[in-house]
Amino acid sequence: MANQTRLPYGAKRTLVPAVTGDRPKQKVSRTACASGLLSPVDPQVVGVRDAHTYCRGPSGAVDAATYQAGSGELECYGCGGRMIYVKAAPRHMKSGVKCNVRAFFRHHAKTPACAASSETIAHKAAVEAFKHHTFVCKWPCPSCYEHILIQVPGDTRATTEHAWKHQGRDYRLDVAFLDATDAVVGAVEVWHTHQTVGQKRQDLNDSGLPWYEVYATEVHEAIRRGDGAISAVYCGWKVCPACTQRERESEIAQLTATHRNASARQRVELSAADAHLAHAQEEFGRLESAIAMDVTDKRRACADLRARIAGVRLEANVNMLRDIVKWATEQLEFPEEVDWAPFDEVVNEPELIMKIGQHKGKHVDRLWEARDPYIVWIAGWKYRRFNGYKPMPASSTCGPSVVQQQRARELLRGHCLVCFEELSYAEKQKTWITRCTPCWKDDQHN
Repeated sequence: MANQTRLPYGAKRTLVPAVTGDRPKQKVSRTACASGLLSPVDPQVVGVRDAHTYCRGPSGAVDAATYQAGSGELECYGCGGRMIYVKAAPRHMKSGVKCNVRAFFRHHAKTPACAASSETIAHKAAVEAFKHHTFVCKWPCPSCYEHILIQVPGDTRATTEHAWKHQGRDYRLDVAFLDATDAVVGAVEVWHTHQTVGQKRQDLNDSGLPWYEVYATEVHEAIRRGDGAISAVYCGWKVCPACTQRERESEIAQLTATHRNASARQRVELSAADAHLAHAQEEFGRLESAIAMDVTDKRRACADLRARIAGVRLEANVNMLRDIVKWATEQLEFPEEVDWAPFDEVVNEPELIMKIGQHKGKHVDRLWEARDPYIVWIAGWKYRRFNGYKPMPASSTCGPSVVQQQRARELLRGHCLVCFEELSYAEKQKTWITRCTPCWKDDQHN
């Protein structure tokens, strides 16, 4: 409405459907025409029926408003018949009013007028314009409201009414951009009277092709201006690439935060589980220790009971044997008194009687009294084998008992481990000395 001229008082203005397909035209009253204040009117307003704004020329669509006479043969978009150019000129209406009629195209006198509507012709002209003109399409992003350029990648060529198939459904693209292999890499839909909706729009969006929809009048206006700048009505992109990248980064940040929170929760739960496990292990350890102590006490009590029983039995046996030996002695009338010491050792200290080795059956004390080197092996050492001042331990899978070893070490304490002589007072003060001075010197020379 910005291009409308202000009417004088009393003039009437009404809007009728556009015949030429680019904007609504004014039907003016006689008073307005007579005033001379209006721009050139549509030919159909003054009674011209076979009048079109666009036709096909040698180089594509031709607009009557910018046509230069003598530019070549003209052809109708509807029937393909020959067209002629009628330049803008004044025209007298039947009412006697003189009006300026803008330029238009009509069929040649020898060519009958076709039934194609001006809307159809305007749509075809806008579609064919993409084959002969280069357009720069902008589209406002609904997220950031920035105008972005919609570009078709690569070196392409435009074709019209191209057959396109997607997931078994056949379509016709108003304008298709093809690469060197005739593959569709972009598309344009021209909206004049019907918008692209439904399954076709959905399939174009799902295909991933860069495509947009533009008004036919927008295309014609860009050609008239000569700059090729058009604005898309709809674009296959939901948002611009920058917004898409920001949304992706936001999603990644959210996923990272979610993962971090989940990891933190898992660590807390794992720490709690470890704490519960440690507590359970501690409780189990205390219970196990209590059970072990109880079992140990019971075993010790059983051992003490067995020892007392054994002691009672041993005492009874000893008394019985003593009576038997005394009776036998009296009967045999031995002249000498019987030596009860070996018998008492076997009866009273059976654990100190050797059970293995060459001195099996002998008491440990008797071996010490005889100063037998075997006493050193019973103590757990090798005879005359030293590592510095320390005696080397004896290696034997079947050795004396612990009681016998302790008794042997008690007897050897404070004595030389070679000659078994008692150490001097000064040597005894040094607990690490295990040999007397003569034996130590003798070992050094040997």
